[in-house]
Amino acid sequence: MSLDLSDQTTLNFGDANAPHEVTVITNLACPFCHKWFENNFDKLTQEVKAGHLLAHFKFLDKDKLDLQDGNLAHEFIDYANPEAAIKFVKAAFDNQPEWHRLPKADAEDYITSHFDVKRVNSDEFLANVKHNIEELGAPSVPTIIYDGNQVSDSNFNLPD
Repeated sequence: MSLDLSDQTTLNFGDANAPHEVTVITNLACPFCHKWFENNFDKLTQEVKAGHLLAHFKFLDKDKLDLQDGNLAHEFIDYANPEAAIKFVKAAFDNQPEWHRLPKADAEDYITSHFDVKRVNSDEFLANVKHNIEELGAPSVPTIIYDGNQVSDSNFNLPD
């Protein structure tokens, strides 16, 4: 089975005919994902705007207790509005130390009061996204697939 990169389950940015393609499988509470995002987001944005890169963001709910707040945050990613969604993703990563590891109710209060978002994704929807990603065999987050090569390493940087 292949990874579902449809606009309904993925934040997609860039020209479908771009010479390079990256898929980022991430969890918003993962500190290693935060590191990757922080180290690569500006370059990724520049490459997308220049027409050199097609970028896909997939958000993976994980069973690990430390990532449960990320699973909660994924409920607020509005795939129908990718520009607003990526702003939320960036803000969630930028503010991760503030809301990560809060009790679920407090994390939800933080997310809804600090970001202009509403819950838009059901548990069933997120379970289907998770199942599709797990079928790919992504061992951990972050998993980066650049031009077909899969890397599970937060130190991987987009090439020049």
